[in-house]
Amino acid sequence: MKTIFLATRRDVEEFEPVLYHNKKILPVPIENIRIGVTRDGFELFYNNMNLLESDYIFFYPRRKYRDIFYTIARIAEQFVETSIKSDVLYMVLNKFLLLSFLQKNGIETVNVFSIAKGDIARELAKRLRAKLVIQKLAGSEIKIKSPKHLSDLIHFLKPGHVLFLKEIKWKKSVRCFALRGDVISYDIENGKPKYRAPSSEEKEICKRVLKAIGVDYCFLSLVKEGKKTLVEDVSLAGNVEAFVKITGRDPREMIAKMLEERGKPAFRGESFFKLIRSFMRWVEDEIGNIRSATSRI
Repeated sequence: MKTIFLATRRDVEEFEPVLYHNKKILPVPIENIRIGVTRDGFELFYNNMNLLESDYIFFYPRRKYRDIFYTIARIAEQFVETSIKSDVLYMVLNKFLLLSFLQKNGIETVNVFSIAKGDIARELAKRLRAKLVIQKLAGSEIKIKSPKHLSDLIHFLKPGHVLFLKEIKWKKSVRCFALRGDVISYDIENGKPKYRAPSSEEKEICKRVLKAIGVDYCFLSLVKEGKKTLVEDVSLAGNVEAFVKITGRDPREMIAKMLEERGKPAFRGESFFKLIRSFMRWVEDEIGNIRSATSRI
């Protein structure tokens, strides 16, 4: 079974030390993929390898490369099993859609505003009277110091450019990495990171987010607002070095282990018993059909 680990070139370099020993997992930089079109449809090539002939493609995406990740996922899912569906991937890589989705699933998040018109953005900035951040679609952020600063900035943006404004009013945040039932975390208070084991509430939030999105793992940013813990962001690629340095555990090793376990063949005895049970059900069905035919005669 050949598994493709698809990520940016920088992330591939970070993961190579934990993946190199497994010959069944191939790290592939998304920048090096060539998309082709033939009479039979699309092709995805890395060097001379057609990725559509692999068994499984694992996506480790970043928002900056959202369009290319989405395009590849849309093509690949028609031919290969993938770690995430393209529509879900698009949502996760779009923060406004993601937080709106989580809210609809009963998960409390921070308030994020999607602004498509400059006049509305300026009016909102005046009324909030708080520190704001403009978040561009690519994921980069620009801190706004005043409504005038916002007004001046909007003039440089092209028509149709969507902005995300979020109010900054929390001093403490929590960074989590969740993989299935395992969660590691650390606090950031007044800009300083500090290790702390995740609380039962934070574990429950991680569990609900994974279930809602339908993925095996994610990086979460949580913030404290009074007694509430709110989801500030969710991503499928994060700052792994910070987790290693602060918590002593490595998300890369956890993800690599998950991929390795997925590629292991099933226990033969278990497969044998499944075959026996299937055969017994077939025999029972056939006997039932014979009895039914005899009663009609």
